[in-house]
Amino acid sequence: MKSIIFIYFLLAYTLLPAQGFRLAYYSPSVSDFSKADLITASNMYIKEVGTEIEFNSISTIYNDPNKLALDLKNGKIDYVVASGLDFVKYFDTSLLVDGFIKGYFDGTHDRFLILVTKNSPIKNIEDLYKKKIAIKKSDEIIKLYLENQLLKQGKDYKVTYENFTTRQRALLKLFFGKVDAAVVTKKSLSLLGELNPQILNKVRILKDTNIIADNFGLLHKSVDENMRHFLRKKTKELHTHTRGRQLLTLYKTEVVADSKVKDLQPIEVLYKETQKLKLKNKEKNK
Repeated sequence: MKSIIFIYFLLAYTLLPAQGFRLAYYSPSVSDFSKADLITASNMYIKEVGTEIEFNSISTIYNDPNKLALDLKNGKIDYVVASGLDFVKYFDTSLLVDGFIKGYFDGTHDRFLILVTKNSPIKNIEDLYKKKIAIKKSDEIIKLYLENQLLKQGKDYKVTYENFTTRQRALLKLFFGKVDAAVVTKKSLSLLGELNPQILNKVRILKDTNIIADNFGLLHKSVDENMRHFLRKKTKELHTHTRGRQLLTLYKTEVVADSKVKDLQPIEVLYKETQKLKLKNKEKNK
């Protein structure tokens, strides 16, 4: 049995890129981390995953999505983290295969919610026309979603956003009655509700969008299938030992879960549909 395990690790090692495993992050998707902390965590993560085979890594944070897309196209990246919308807008998803990303013990994805206060006259998405909404700055996909929904109802996309660095701050803005609505996620609402039950008594869900709020972490298709299996297996075992759990804390996550290319499809449909609606609306207003 030990010889089989050794051969498996040896095979994985021979399939590594000569310059190390190359990780890329698109900066808006990792705004919750400092650059130094993220690089440190990434290097520790790869070192821990590849302990048996002296696994090395190179981590890069990109501010320019076009540069990231070019490096991905040219095979200079093995693993990339970005929001679902960023993958659809900027990257050639045909170059990507399933990978891994932060996850939860219950096996679900976190999803976006749109909240209003319980006594609000707002009854549906269309009622958000010309309203003020608190939102985390990087949650661009919800702005796209609202634009889509309003254009479908024949309304111009007129919404005022108040941007925040965290969803918690956006929710508190709604709680204190400073905005008409707020965008959060199921898990952030649950967490804040546990800390302050008054929040759950004050707000209600206007819309469960069913849109994945988590980032995607996908592998380049050039990464060998055996190497992909090795990486997924080792990362999903991190929560089972002390050092792995310490590492997951740096990433602010409970476990590592699968990240699937197919889950980008609804986002791609939303993006393309909205582009068509915008064009149609522009023609109508000429």
